[in-house]
Amino acid sequence: MREDTQKHRRAGPSLRLWHAARQARPSAVASAAYLKRSVSHARATARHILVSTEAKCNELKAAIEGGADFAQVAKEHSSCPSSRDGGNLGSFGPGQMVREFDTVVFSAPLNVVQGPVKTQFGYHLLEVTSRED
Repeated sequence: MREDTQKHRRAGPSLRLWHAARQARPSAVASAAYLKRSVSHARATARHILVSTEAKCNELKAAIEGGADFAQVAKEHSSCPSSRDGGNLGSFGPGQMVREFDTVVFSAPLNVVQGPVKTQFGYHLLEVTSRED
């Protein structure tokens, strides 16, 4: 038996485990997915209006598209605490909001009212005001 093999056997399972871990290589797919999540610097700012029914959401969207001020409509009708600030949600990154929000915020065109978007909280109108990819 070779001398180095005998040393490894005497060293026990901890050395063999260490050696196996050093030899392990994550798959390219897993590495790419991890890097995408951990290196993403995407940020967006958005504002929204939250109401309890889809019909009310559609009514408010029509009003905004007809010229009503988004911030004023949010102040008067949104049930979210952000309504005090015209529905402004501030700046956030992917994964900080519910999935339905992320889908819209990180893909929709800027300054266009989107919705109704249904979430566990109700129905939303969303407007992405800026985004950095």
